[in-house]
Amino acid sequence: MTPANDPPQPVHVPAVSHIDALPPGSRLAEFEVVGLLGVGGFGMVYHAFDHSLHRAVAIKEYMPAALVGRAAGLSVTLRSSADAQPFEAGLRSFIGEARLLAQFDHPSLVKVFRFWEANGTAYMVMPLYAGTTLKQARAQLRRPPSEQWLRTVLWSALGALRVLHGAQTLHRDVSPDNIFLQDIGPPVLLDLGAARRAIGEGTRHHTAVLKVNYAPVEQYAEAASDLRQGPWTDLYALAAVVHGLVCNEPPPPATFRVLRDRMVPFEQAAATVEAEFGERYSPAFVGAVTRALSIRPEDRPQSIDAFIAAMALLPPAQPLETFDWRAASGDAWADPVDLAVDPAPTGAAVPPPQERTQVLPPRLPGVTLADMPAPATGPMALPAPPPAAEAAAAGSGAAPPPRHRGRIAAIAGLTALLAAAAFAWSLQRTPPQPDIVRTPDDQVITEAPEAVSVPTAASREPAAVAAATAPASPRPARPEPAVWPVAGETAPARRPVERTSAICADASAFGRTMCIHTECQKPANAHNAVCVDYRRKQREERERLSN
Repeated sequence: MTPANDPPQPVHVPAVSHIDALPPGSRLAEFEVVGLLGVGGFGMVYHAFDHSLHRAVAIKEYMPAALVGRAAGLSVTLRSSADAQPFEAGLRSFIGEARLLAQFDHPSLVKVFRFWEANGTAYMVMPLYAGTTLKQARAQLRRPPSEQWLRTVLWSALGALRVLHGAQTLHRDVSPDNIFLQDIGPPVLLDLGAARRAIGEGTRHHTAVLKVNYAPVEQYAEAASDLRQGPWTDLYALAAVVHGLVCNEPPPPATFRVLRDRMVPFEQAAATVEAEFGERYSPAFVGAVTRALSIRPEDRPQSIDAFIAAMALLPPAQPLETFDWRAASGDAWADPVDLAVDPAPTGAAVPPPQERTQVLPPRLPGVTLADMPAPATGPMALPAPPPAAEAAAAGSGAAPPPRHRGRIAAIAGLTALLAAAAFAWSLQRTPPQPDIVRTPDDQVITEAPEAVSVPTAASREPAAVAAATAPASPRPARPEPAVWPVAGETAPARRPVERTSAICADASAFGRTMCIHTECQKPANAHNAVCVDYRRKQREERERLSN
């Protein structure tokens, strides 16, 4: 056994940094900080070593960066005396959440080993999991996950929610970011977000902190007596997670659906997936998710057991302790090293788009549940990528022969004129949009996305997430794709864009985007003009969302 005074063994820690983070080597009671795992708007998570029990753990520190900063040493100090009340409210909720989670012992609910107050703040010690979030895992799938795979994830998440609901506690923050897939083991539900809600309530009267793409309408109206929250609130969020996994994009906010429901009905999305990918979802599965996505709270299943019965959900055939989400995905999972990555021109790792977390008013004036229209039956309009021939011509650097330059210039001028005329006509044809109450700028709080590092291929370590991570799995870790430039290495030269035929030309309007996303994961299509343009648009969208 290693002596108690030995330092922790060298472990790969993601290169995450923050000006207010505790430096490696800092001691918190019997724990020694090894490195920073992630940063959120209301806390920081560290990789630490327990010198008492000789094990790696994750330590979450209550650290709302908007309210406090790091003073000399380990202590935190208020940025303003006006922040004292919301900071204390968040601190009490942080301790209350730790005390609540410490009472539970469920394999799919994050466990709290210990919590305490020190240095003007508080800490909780949790297991160190190895794996990835559900959101990051979906990005590694070539196509929508199978029903059996989704049922296994749902069984774990519903088991954790049943424990919380039995203790008269709602999660109220279910999202793909808060469902953690271990490399080996059951999925884990993370982060109750109690501190976020307490700070929001302490700084703005009758407001709610929420994930806008997954929160049901009643979370926007916490002060309203006619929109009670209950188990159906978490079930809506969980069903929205399933909808996003199948469609490969977050569902629209519930407030948008109240005004005009443009969300693709889940039964239509399931039918499209079956037609495009051959993946079939049973009527019971589709029906249960559809009911849980109802806008009206009373139209949803009212309890976890009711949802399980509606879906005819059964325990997984294999023990969850041996669940390998990659192996269970079958050929849908694509090893990141097999994916052809078009290097970003900035040379920096661009994080995936994050769902916005905001503090919003509780109610839209003048809008009641009785005014809600019936859901739209048509598919959501999705932008189609440009034709392959045009994309190939745009991506190619070859100059046209001199005898064709005049003709090409004339065609280009005519095309630009037609495009301008079409744009002007579309402005005149645009139907009037409903008046949506905009949240005042001083009432909007956007939580900073959790920092996620992308190790180089040489590191061959599992990715760590900000909520919690774990020791390396006994099976060989899958390498992550390298992000260029890497210190000491040179980015590979770009190959010319291939002038290949259009892909997914026969796909439907709804299935085209999903088809292109799938086809562009294949190494053979890495330099296809459509795929190059698709990745370029993804980068532009990520940059737009990050600004």
